[in-house]
Amino acid sequence: PYRKTITGLVYPINLSKQTNLSAIDLLYSNNANKLSSKNPNVNMVFSHQLSKIVLNIKSLSPKLDLSGLAVKITNMGTTASFSLIDGTLSEPLSKGDIFLRVNATGTFAEAILLPTPDLKDKKLIFMAGNTWFTYDLSASSTITSFVKSTKYTYSITLNPEVESAKAEGSIEDWTEGAKDEATIGQDPYDGKGSRE
Repeated sequence: PYRKTITGLVYPINLSKQTNLSAIDLLYSNNANKLSSKNPNVNMVFSHQLSKIVLNIKSLSPKLDLSGLAVKITNMGTTASFSLIDGTLSEPLSKGDIFLRVNATGTFAEAILLPTPDLKDKKLIFMAGNTWFTYDLSASSTITSFVKSTKYTYSITLNPEVESAKAEGSIEDWTEGAKDEATIGQDPYDGKGSRE
């Protein structure tokens, strides 16, 4: 994404807000080499420098209203820096929860995330009114990390009748990454606090 000012050729990344994915989808090209007046044409080839996840969501219960569904991923890197000199991405400068962009019917969610070598201590939390579901991302045997330029697709089935989760997955492209499928049981609700 275009930035008017850059300090020290370091591009700052902030993924805490996912409302406009094209505004945070970092693309980089470094193939404009060996140019001269005799060879002036530049065919820049850009590649995604971050990861993307997509959730296809359904409910096993007609009583569970997914409109207004909120989904967050916990313990993810929220900020980092990217060197325009050599195309390197820093380690996360801060971590926190990231709310995914969810469609109006609650059947589709997506986010752009920092690549991460493992998914330990990272969870997807689904909030439909006072009904909550949790999926531990480290439970997947097919998606074990988020790699740059790669899109990962999860097929999630929410089941308010049970308190368990099951996962399956495969890989898809930005470059195609892994996909995962999960049926998630409802979390116990203690009646305290707000949805946020």
